[in-house]
Amino acid sequence: MTVGEDAESVAIRVSPGKTIPLLLFAALFILLAIGAFLWAQQAEGIAAFVSYLFAAINILWAVPVGVLYLWILVDPSRVLAITAEGIEDRTNPFGAGMIPWSEVVGIKEKTYGLEGSAVASYVLIFVRRPHEFVERSHGLSWLLLRHRFWFFGTPIAVSTAFLKIANERLASMLHGWVAKHG
Repeated sequence: MTVGEDAESVAIRVSPGKTIPLLLFAALFILLAIGAFLWAQQAEGIAAFVSYLFAAINILWAVPVGVLYLWILVDPSRVLAITAEGIEDRTNPFGAGMIPWSEVVGIKEKTYGLEGSAVASYVLIFVRRPHEFVERSHGLSWLLLRHRFWFFGTPIAVSTAFLKIANERLASMLHGWVAKHG
């Protein structure tokens, strides 16, 4: 999972146990799309149209999501790297890049979900000039960082959904690194 907290760097890897179920979930919807497509060939009228539409919608979201989860699972460079220079979120292709400790002004945990069950857990990293992190990105990354800034108040939200570390432990580690290097 990680190198010791007293080390000069920490690499938190993606957890296969957390990624594989999501990959299987995407595969299930691809199978449903194939079934709907095969059924639509025998159906007529509106039933065929609805079945083709269902198949197309499932393929259009499940294939890119499945490819993304597979990429996250097999790519060994997918880590959250914490060094003396700063934090670099490489857990997915849409991260904010290197965040120097001198830019970090705060760390906060955020969990969304029903009471008693977390659906999504994040460690929010607040920076001095958040607009710069959004503006230096491009494409889908720019859109996601902009959305995160609107939703969280910071463009840098590290999801612990795929990581081999608990949300609270990551936030605690980052607080310690900020105190030491910030």
